[in-house]
Amino acid sequence: MSLFWFIHKIAYSILLYNMFYIIFYPYKYNNFIMDTSHYCILQYSKCQLFFNKKYKNLKKRKQIGKYIVYIEKFVFPYFNSNIHSNNIEVIKDGEVVNYTNTTNFVEPNKDLMDFMVYSNKIEKNMENIEEIADVTDDKLMPINKVIYFNIPTNFNYEKCKYKFVSVIIEFSKDEQYNLKLYNDYENYYIVNNRINKFILCYLIRKNYKIIKDDFFISYKLTIIDHNILILNLNENDEILLNIDNYVVLPFTNKLTPSLSLEEMTEKKQVDKLLTEYIQVKKND
Repeated sequence: MSLFWFIHKIAYSILLYNMFYIIFYPYKYNNFIMDTSHYCILQYSKCQLFFNKKYKNLKKRKQIGKYIVYIEKFVFPYFNSNIHSNNIEVIKDGEVVNYTNTTNFVEPNKDLMDFMVYSNKIEKNMENIEEIADVTDDKLMPINKVIYFNIPTNFNYEKCKYKFVSVIIEFSKDEQYNLKLYNDYENYYIVNNRINKFILCYLIRKNYKIIKDDFFISYKLTIIDHNILILNLNENDEILLNIDNYVVLPFTNKLTPSLSLEEMTEKKQVDKLLTEYIQVKKND
């Protein structure tokens, strides 16, 4: 008597038993299936909670946790297909209209996008492994959000070394929203990210499910920065984030190239010299 024959007999018996109850006792059969399903789900949930708790406790131990996190770096990509796929959102009118990814990047039509948001979901290496090992399930590593108003040549980026204390957008006395550019889940404090009315409309729609027309929008933006300075801005202003600080610029066109703080300063100096030259020519 082989093992295959034994398994075949068991399976055949279960099939006959199942068919017998479906035909002659359908009501009792349905109740049995429902009760069994509920019991299995309950036991699975209990096991999941138990192992999650044990896993979290292990990660809290620095000597063990740092190795667990390092191993996750190589294990997660095989179980989470979204890590390397659909990590770029194409945004139009505050809404995600398409997806692409860094591995097989498909350049979107500029006329059909306002900007793109690249989400870097993995940031685990030996340099920050001690910091990550302290992160438990109660506080996940935030996803870095890199904003592109033009087609990027690469997806490298740096994180800013500061965060605003508060960002509040006000449309009227009765309608105002607190916007967090950094939380447990995502981080928009990335060098060369630009915060303007298109980004704000996107965040309001994403976080509050409120749709605003970015063409006709009017608002007051109150920011308390990392130096406890209060900024009062509106839809005609744009914030360019740099690594150590930020600069407020006039917002004129969404297709303005994304420049660094140094490049923007140089451009302003060139514009100033050009204006002075034109004025001298007029006087002559």
